[in-house]
Amino acid sequence: MIETIISFISLILILVLAYFSTRYFAKSVKGMQKTQSMHIVESMMLERDKRILIVKIQNRYLALVTHQNGVENLGECEGYIENPSPESPINPFESIMNQWIQRKGDKHDTQE
Repeated sequence: MIETIISFISLILILVLAYFSTRYFAKSVKGMQKTQSMHIVESMMLERDKRILIVKIQNRYLALVTHQNGVENLGECEGYIENPSPESPINPFESIMNQWIQRKGDKHDTQE
């Protein structure tokens, strides 16, 4: 019985350590990948092992395809306009709830 409890606690400890070490290494790798002159603007999976990327390199936008054999340059995207990222992400539940509250308020206003 005690051996089972010790095994269970050991398993939980290993999972917690794995979680925090993964988070630590992910943050350190993400910091190493940041550059001033190049970053991935958009990415979309095409297939299991194929992805299309829009990469900004010194104010130029390039379309690239990555696959198991390497990377292919599709060319420059001359008319591409980058969408500004929102400063605070909109909570879908909050926006739906606000719309619902506004509609309810409108119904009450018209009945009076």
